[in-house]
Parts: sequence; C-alpha cells; structure tokens
Amino acid sequence: ASGRSKCRGCYDTIEKGAMRVSNSSEMGDYTMAKWFHLDCFKLPRTRKDAAASDFQGFTSLSKGDKKTFQDSLDDWKEET
Repeated sequence: ASGRSKCRGCYDTIEKGAMRVSNSSEMGDYTMAKWFHLDCFKLPRTRKDAAASDFQGFTSLSKGDKKTFQDSLDDWKEET
C-alpha cells in the first residue's frame, strides 16, 4: 500500500499499511481494483458465501489481522 489509495466508500485516503479490501472487476485486458476501508466495504451478494481464505492476501496476514478480517467478513455477511 502506497498511501495513495482512496476508499471508494467514503473517498478518504487509505493510510499506508492499513488493512483494506478490494472489489475487482475485469476491464478488457486489465483488472480494475476498487479499494475500501474494512468498515466501508459492502460484500457483494454474489459473494455472500465467501470464506475469508477466498480473499487474495488473507493467508499472508498476521494472526491478529486474520481475526480482524474474519470479524469484518462476518459483519458484511449480516448486512448482505
């Protein structure tokens, strides 16, 4: 993370080193990633059955960050 990403939920800067999540989509020859703060992300209905390990980068998180992410995923599923 460079500290230049903007959250597509609140439009504030995502601080360098902060945990973030993206919603990616294929755009022809490239993939477009829209980055969000964990608190701003909304789980797409098509991913409501997703496991934390389905998200790229999850396995490289620290134990504490994995728990934080899992807690956020549980919250997103309740909102979906």
